[in-house]
Amino acid sequence: MDGEKLHRYIFKLEEKIGREINTVHMDLSEFKTKIKKKNAFLKRVLSGEKIFIKGDKDALSKIIERRED
Repeated sequence: MDGEKLHRYIFKLEEKIGREINTVHMDLSEFKTKIKKKNAFLKRVLSGEKIFIKGDKDALSKIIERRED
């Protein structure tokens, strides 16, 4: 999904749920590197409540478990 489509989707979703959605964009390589380095921000995000736009907690867990890729 391109950035503009994602922005529109997030905006509509914010209106629907009545709260702001904060997004952070990174590619898979950057995400895995930050996980390996035990990035404090990602640790907070991953331990907190999440609303999945695409995928689910199982898909996220699989990505995290395969972090050595």
